Amino acid sequence: MAFAGTDAAAFERSFASTEAARPSGEQKGQGRVRKFFAIEREGVKEALTLDLPIYPNGADEVVASVVSEQRIEN
Repeated sequence: MAFAGTDAAAFERSFASTEAARPSGEQKGQGRVRKFFAIEREGVKEALTLDLPIYPNGADEVVASVVSEQRIEN
């Protein structure tokens, strides 16, 4: 998901306040930072990446992506 005109700092604070998300790394680029989180919900593991500006200004572009563990049931 991508958001434009978003307060990136508030978005990150509200997300990080959930107890399910555990930080698992960070990668800084030129003007952007990627923050990685691990989530386990109902036995399913998910990897979440937030792409945020290094210097948020209250009207930012934020990109969030999630990759989920595949579950196959017979």
